[in-house]
Amino acid sequence: MIRSSKIQQGFTLIELMIGVVILALLISLVSFGLGRIVNQDLKNTQAELKVWLAELGQAAVILNQSYKVNVNQDLLSASHLAEGLWKNDVSQLPFKIPSDVTIQLRSDALNGNSNSYFIIDNTGVMPNQMSLIIARDDERLVIEGGLLD
Repeated sequence: MIRSSKIQQGFTLIELMIGVVILALLISLVSFGLGRIVNQDLKNTQAELKVWLAELGQAAVILNQSYKVNVNQDLLSASHLAEGLWKNDVSQLPFKIPSDVTIQLRSDALNGNSNSYFIIDNTGVMPNQMSLIIARDDERLVIEGGLLD
C-alpha cells in the first residue's frame, strides 16, 4: 500500500473566495439594515410630531382658542393667547426634538423672513403656506400645512 506523505495545510483558493463572498454579503446586509433603522427613526419622529400637532389642533377647536407653536432647535412648545399675551400652555407638553434631528419652519408667505413660530387658529388648522422640515444627515421629511389630522 502506498501512502501519500503530503499533508494538506491551509485553504484552497476556492475556499478563500467563498469565504470572502459570504463575508461581503453579510456586511452589505448589515449596512442595509442599519440604513433602514435610521430612516425609520426619522419617520417615527415625523409621526409623533404629527400626533402632537393634531392634539394641539383638537385642543384649539374644543377650547375655541388659537395656539402659537414656537419652533426651537431642540423642542416645539405651545402658547395660547390670554388677556392679549401669549402664555405658555402647561396642559400641552413641549415636543422634544431628538439631538441628531434638525427641524426647520418653512413658509411661502414669509418671503425669506425667518419667523420661528406659526399659529394654529381655533379651527385647528396649520396655515397652508407653512411646512415643517425634519432632517437628519441627508434625509428630509416634510409636514405640510393644512388640516391637522
